[in-house]
Amino acid sequence: MKKRIWSLLAIFACSMTTLHAQSPVPEGQAILIPSSEVQAKIQDMVTAGGQDEPLRVLDIAGESNLGVFVIRLSPREPQESVTLMTHDDIAEVYYVLEGEGIIYHGGDIQNATARSTRVAGPGTGGTGTDYMDQRVGPGDMFIVRPNIALTT
Repeated sequence: MKKRIWSLLAIFACSMTTLHAQSPVPEGQAILIPSSEVQAKIQDMVTAGGQDEPLRVLDIAGESNLGVFVIRLSPREPQESVTLMTHDDIAEVYYVLEGEGIIYHGGDIQNATARSTRVAGPGTGGTGTDYMDQRVGPGDMFIVRPNIALTT
């Protein structure tokens, strides 16, 4: 068994479903999220014990949203089985800020059950089989297409 050693991740999720965006993208402008805001969100999450918090969720094309999240995962002991999940309508890009760990992806979900979140929308979850595992660390990025099984 491999031990997962995670610290912090940022997630960027593009949703093709209509979800509540925090604000529209100003026409003709780029969106800046200053490092100070990212670091403040991380500190708030550490203090409050949070795990998955949005920095921005923007309406980018009427029917699409772009979400930028910070995910904080604590070190965990190895598990006998790996739980995988999917998002039906979003692609995700993860960028590892610090820490290291193992991403489990691909494969199949046995006895999949429906799941849904307010921002990420519908998906499935369950015990994974035939998945791949890859070690990731600071500076690594990984892209997950819709309906691809994943856990971190």
